[in-house]
Amino acid sequence: MLMSKKIFIRHRQMKSETLLEILKAAAEGASCKREVESRTGLSWGKVSATVNLLLEKEIIEFSEDTAGKPAGAGRRSSRFRFSRKNFLGMGIELQRRRIVTMLIAMDGSGIGRRVLPLDSGLNAENLSENVHAAFEEQIRQCGIPEGNVIALSFSLTGAVDGFRNVWMQSSHIPSIRNYDFNAVAVEFPHLLHFSIEHDIQARARSVLIRKRWDDGNFVFMHIGGGVGMAVRDRTGFLYGSRGLAGEIGHIPVMNPPPGAPPRRCACGQDNCLETFLSDHGLLTFAREKFGIEAEDLPALFAAATGEQMEEFYGYLHPYLLQAGITASNLFDPETLILGGELLEPWLPRIEAELLPELRHADWMGSPARLRCYSMDSCDSAFGAAANSTEPVLSRISGELVD
Repeated sequence: MLMSKKIFIRHRQMKSETLLEILKAAAEGASCKREVESRTGLSWGKVSATVNLLLEKEIIEFSEDTAGKPAGAGRRSSRFRFSRKNFLGMGIELQRRRIVTMLIAMDGSGIGRRVLPLDSGLNAENLSENVHAAFEEQIRQCGIPEGNVIALSFSLTGAVDGFRNVWMQSSHIPSIRNYDFNAVAVEFPHLLHFSIEHDIQARARSVLIRKRWDDGNFVFMHIGGGVGMAVRDRTGFLYGSRGLAGEIGHIPVMNPPPGAPPRRCACGQDNCLETFLSDHGLLTFAREKFGIEAEDLPALFAAATGEQMEEFYGYLHPYLLQAGITASNLFDPETLILGGELLEPWLPRIEAELLPELRHADWMGSPARLRCYSMDSCDSAFGAAANSTEPVLSRISGELVD
């Protein structure tokens, strides 16, 4: 008897769900059939048949350590991993003077990272050309055919509307005004996934993956050229109506230093928080207070004495506290995560001192936890690439049952 349409659709849905569950288990580290069976609770028969299908389709491959761990009396399990040649994702971080690319397998393993310097600087006119150059250089260096990269994700500064794939503006690249990335997407018709996002979400994702932190409810702040903030609860990141949520750096400082001239922000307003709590804010303070002329933070930190570094922290502290109190009262995070180029010299001190001050000043004693991260865990290109994993696995599971 022929299967009814309703039963057929349900059968396909169940098969797709089984595939996705097994793919997710493999992405989370299960590397043999017994480990997948243990993680998913699925029957041995379903796991074995599905893993064999994934091997046949070259979505996964046997790892070099095929002996693995004992899988039963007298037997050893063959171990596998996501393919390092097929079904790959690429993250691309666009900066004013360079493009960073990161190629990963679907379990997040790095395949290759490249930096393409831009002599003339990135602008709206040469963006597409430079993206293609960076993409092609990456796959050439890794020996990967173009069609084997099935996901492309961008990390961008400024105002990013990820819902419409529009880069609205960037203070680092003034010519960017409502740049439509859909025009870039059509140049890669083979992709299963294409996305753009603000670099703060990419940074947050990178740090959590590399630090192996499992916080599900947090505010993440990156403090360097400005104050970037990503907010996440159990359902995912908070984006706002246009993807612009989290611009805490543009909240005005209510009590700027008395007698000081207004500080004009790149957004056009005066005395935004990030005109004080940022690299240019600290460079301005160092010049006005100590006469130190430094072009960037590394030069400033190298030139400063121990006493001056202490003064720098004293200058930054009230603004850092304002940012933390504002975020805690607005979003009630379980965890506040802090880092960035500006805070790097004082991370141990911040970890030791800031949490009690925040909890004392917050309305209901939030946050429960403070974490600090160093810049070696913060890779926007990697974070952007990792953004593709979940939607790509969903697409693969759906297409395998068609």
